[in-house]
Amino acid sequence: CGGLLDRLDGMSLGNDPALNGEAVRVLVSRPGFSRFRMLHLGRCPVGDAGCRAVSESMHVTGLEAVALTRAGVSGEGIAELLSSERLPALTTLMLPRSDLDAAAVAAFTASAPVTPLARLDLSYSPIGDAGVGLLAQSALISGLTHLRCNECGIGDAGAVLLAAANVASLRQLDLGRNRITDDGAAALARSPQLAKLERLNVSFNNLTDTGALALAELPGLKPYGLTLHGNGVSKRAEKKIEAVLEARRKSR
Repeated sequence: CGGLLDRLDGMSLGNDPALNGEAVRVLVSRPGFSRFRMLHLGRCPVGDAGCRAVSESMHVTGLEAVALTRAGVSGEGIAELLSSERLPALTTLMLPRSDLDAAAVAAFTASAPVTPLARLDLSYSPIGDAGVGLLAQSALISGLTHLRCNECGIGDAGAVLLAAANVASLRQLDLGRNRITDDGAAALARSPQLAKLERLNVSFNNLTDTGALALAELPGLKPYGLTLHGNGVSKRAEKKIEAVLEARRKSR
């Protein structure tokens, strides 16, 4: 195993009931792990013990991305990763389907991360408006370039809080499969902090032509950078938005 680790720079393991916190500790304790840039542990009982093992290892200084999908982690375990001085290169944290709620978000946003995250995925967790509000008010939000909150139970209140946050670095924002209406869309569209946003997914929300056309006015959106399917948006409005974004591209 040690020889194999010496030849790898990433690892993806999944669906292994034996891969618990202690198994992770053994894995990351090997010197060869210092070459790793990515670690993906999906559908394994990693838990907070696994997060702690990673955060305490002497061989994780090169890790840039950690993905924990349905890995049984809590807000406290995530906080250990973000606060670890042994993870100075960590810029991507993917936590889809982790069943995190607002209390979990409060736990891992309570203090600033050692290294600012650039990419965060909280999709398919019921963080709701309260959770996205806590994230919006935290130090963690300011460095993000990519944020995914697909199917997180976010409504207009959450959209308003996100629009008012320090999100000037965001280039891609995924709010698909939530409960955002034209009011939330208007708040996002008016946000000067989102002026450089290039891609926005608001598919399967509760938007009409009014909200969709407002979002098209975000000045940084690329052609086809606004994803709207699954809403009550007419074909006429979709064509108008397509034309607006293409005209903006040509004028640059």
